[in-house]
Amino acid sequence: MNRQNKPGQPLQVVLRKGHRYDEKVLSLDILENVFRLYADIDRRSPPWTISHISKRWRSLSLATPDLWTRVPLPILYEEEVAQSLVDFLPKYLARSRDKLISFRWEGNRSPYHQSEDGDEEEDPYCGKANRIIAILVRACRRWGRVELISEIWTYHLGNQMVFVEEEMQSIRHLSIRTTTPGFDTMDFKTRPELTELRYAGPFRAHIFKNFVEWDLLNRLALTISQPMERPTEFSAFQNLVALELCIASYEIENVQVVWFGTLPNVQTFSIRLHTRALVVGFENLKMPRLEDVRLSFQSRTDVQTLENFADFLNRHAPLVKKFTVINRSWIDAGVDVPLSLFGRNASLRGSGGLTERWSEGNFARFVSQTRRLINTIEKRPRDHKLGRIEITLGPQHNLWQLLAALEHWKFDPPQIVGDLYGKGRRAVTLCAEEMRRIHDFAEEDTEPDVLRHFDAEETNTIKRCMDLIYNSLLLVEVYYETRIHFIIYELSRMRADQFTPPEPDIPERAGNLWRQGINGNFGYSIEREPKCRSKGAGEFVLVMIPTTLELTFTVSNAHHSFQRTIFSDSHHNGAIALGAAFTILIIVYTYTAPPAYQLNLPNFSSPRSTCSPESYSNGSWTFRPRTASANLTVKEDALDFAGFSGCASSREYDWHLATDKPEQWDRFPNASSWEWTPGETCQELRPLDSSALVKELVEEGGWLLVGDSVTENHFFSISCILHPHVIATPFYAPGQNWDRGWPQNLYLNPDSPLVKNITFPPNFNISSTPLVTFRRIDLLFSKAELNALYHIQHPHFSPNETLFSEEGVWTMPVHEYLDIFLSPLPRANYGTMVVSTAGHWTTTMFSYFRDEEKKDSGYGIDGLIDFFEFAMEGWAAEVQMALWKEEKRLGRKMVRKGKKKVVVRAYLPGHEDCHSHREPWNEVQPFVWNWYNWGNIWDFNARFQKTLSDRKKFPNIYYLPIDRPARLRPDAHATGDCLHIMTGAGVLEGWTHYIWQFISRETPRN
Repeated sequence: MNRQNKPGQPLQVVLRKGHRYDEKVLSLDILENVFRLYADIDRRSPPWTISHISKRWRSLSLATPDLWTRVPLPILYEEEVAQSLVDFLPKYLARSRDKLISFRWEGNRSPYHQSEDGDEEEDPYCGKANRIIAILVRACRRWGRVELISEIWTYHLGNQMVFVEEEMQSIRHLSIRTTTPGFDTMDFKTRPELTELRYAGPFRAHIFKNFVEWDLLNRLALTISQPMERPTEFSAFQNLVALELCIASYEIENVQVVWFGTLPNVQTFSIRLHTRALVVGFENLKMPRLEDVRLSFQSRTDVQTLENFADFLNRHAPLVKKFTVINRSWIDAGVDVPLSLFGRNASLRGSGGLTERWSEGNFARFVSQTRRLINTIEKRPRDHKLGRIEITLGPQHNLWQLLAALEHWKFDPPQIVGDLYGKGRRAVTLCAEEMRRIHDFAEEDTEPDVLRHFDAEETNTIKRCMDLIYNSLLLVEVYYETRIHFIIYELSRMRADQFTPPEPDIPERAGNLWRQGINGNFGYSIEREPKCRSKGAGEFVLVMIPTTLELTFTVSNAHHSFQRTIFSDSHHNGAIALGAAFTILIIVYTYTAPPAYQLNLPNFSSPRSTCSPESYSNGSWTFRPRTASANLTVKEDALDFAGFSGCASSREYDWHLATDKPEQWDRFPNASSWEWTPGETCQELRPLDSSALVKELVEEGGWLLVGDSVTENHFFSISCILHPHVIATPFYAPGQNWDRGWPQNLYLNPDSPLVKNITFPPNFNISSTPLVTFRRIDLLFSKAELNALYHIQHPHFSPNETLFSEEGVWTMPVHEYLDIFLSPLPRANYGTMVVSTAGHWTTTMFSYFRDEEKKDSGYGIDGLIDFFEFAMEGWAAEVQMALWKEEKRLGRKMVRKGKKKVVVRAYLPGHEDCHSHREPWNEVQPFVWNWYNWGNIWDFNARFQKTLSDRKKFPNIYYLPIDRPARLRPDAHATGDCLHIMTGAGVLEGWTHYIWQFISRETPRN
């Protein structure tokens, strides 16, 4: 999962059915992102909902200012409730600290908000509106997004805004929807941050043009709902990228919209014509960067208007990449806008059925938002243009709820629909308006007044709405009659494996409904529809996106494209939205089996294991000098002793080759003259071939090395093995300042003779697609992630505390380097991530664990090792989930490319007094002084290996215990310390040799 997920961005996850997950497994930084995601998805519920789940949730939510930036202002019915809101609102605003806030101010809209004598000016906040306005105005410097909606009391707030115009410098989004004049006379021209404007209301163009600095806007939406005094004139919008125009009144007989010149940067143009009026002005409109056009109709539209718009489309067709047409009723025939003018992404798309009108043009069918669908829509025109059908269950809609409803509800004969249809529709509309204001709270009574009154309000509202639902829900379902029938019929014909994830219960339940006579409950239009639907239909695929509770039902080889929300459950609330967001992240740290959405791919036989990591390590060092030279006289001799033609990396060149201290040159050539002979079952181990390795790094995928400075040793060694076929970046010029966190890359040398024999993947770029990359990440987590993880394991540990000292360390959040690993071509082509950690897991780094009284037992390192195991379990779960998601994204491409793999190399401790040794050991020797954490590295490795031993949980992550060859080489260290390994001694080169063998020969490709 991407923890820095942008608001609204979809996330996919599937939890095992019937499995329970503990909320405490989530780290605080992940939980904080859950809260942010919840706040964005469920914009109608107050954020204190999640602050009443548990003490842990409350403490974190109160420390998350972003959560409190959206100010909830529900219309209230009782004075006591309104007073509670007045009392609580300052505290609420204080929790957002210095963040920009957003609020939606509504006047009295519903009949419930009028006084008994019908006075529409009754305060919708039970006499407290002015006090609430005063509180909001005091925070006007932090207004970022403001929505003002409807009627008298919205204008009351507008009067207050006049007095603070100069202080509203941070406002970025302004939305006004009102029938009351006055807002268009306000001056927002000096608001440098105001880049988004939505306005629906009286449109006095000669005044309104001075309302804002139009040339600063990025997004503009105007709704013209009353006859205009004169043609609307706009100058060129230099920065506008999205323009939406809605003509929304049936009273308007003629709309003149005139643009002078060109809108140079507009990429999205949306026009909604909910009127019979003639709309002119398209002939002067030019948008040279237009990519996305959206056209919406709601009623019978003037033919001349359509022709004017068709001419505009014809002029811009070469630019448009996406063209969407939505029709809510019908279109007159006779206007021809050839679909062939547009690219393959052009489609007729909406949320309903297809009408029969306008069939004379190349638009054979239009998309309709009308819920009542007629049988004839399913007929197939021979000249159809579109290739698939999609039915989407959007947010707050769920297929399982639909099935349950159909299984338990009784339907009366459909002939009653004609008499009661309008009444039922109005009842549910009113109920939805009421349910929209419901808030859900937990039992914990931390804001007693607010909770108590909102809770009572919720109870009353639910009762009132349920009465409406019981009286009219039947009519609503009949309203959807053809769409329900269509889905049930098609679901009953699907196989379980056609669902993602597999769902054997759905076809069975749908089939039972069909066989039990649900088709008889829909009357006249049902008998013919299955015959029409069965013609030309291809394979169906069902995809579930639980985060937004969306369900996509796709028909390939069919002939139209439309989307439809089929079932409305109006009383979903904040708990539902939070639950959806919460389950996304729980799976990262707790799951017991691979997710259900894994692809069902052909079974590929695994290669016979010829050399396990244990067998490879169960060998010995053999003396095999490469030259007859007896000693090192110049630094370049070290390359000859190691068998290298050079090294591509310029990073600390002499230090890596251990030639930076002449007093230690006596180690050569012996230090570079040893070769590892693996165990008996590795006799067929192929020799390390740099040419073959380069070819595989291009064709099968490169390596991303993640770890500390010992892993950097490994990277430098690889740059020598692959020389001269690779080029290394960056170039470390002598005397240059550099950061150890810089990425280091090896790219294919375009002058290499190997190039002509390599089969390059599509989009591979020799100059920008790395073969090998090293990223310095000492702990595999960021400090913030580890602090949060420890708080989960030990709740007494405050989120404000830290585990760390001031000791230097290079870190990165897990999701950031996973994004690097999974980046597509041409940016990256990694097939394997090589990971190693433990060296920086010391009690001097993690000073929270250090206990000076436990000198003989490692200064308290046992607690750190326990935490290491817990952290690595979380790391492995997050990495595996990311790989599964990538497999799903790639689909069948993965069969050709092969699965991505992660290998964890056992960490290597140093050797005490290493520079006094001149040859390998035959057996690993015990430590004498136990420097750093070296005496405990075996335990870190054992814990990590134990975690990854569950192959069902972590099928893409492998642990390689190949540390023994290095443990036998006290003579192979760099000159400055006894931890880092010199290049050319055979240790680092052995890692490359075996990792190459393992990923290409010892593991299945798919």
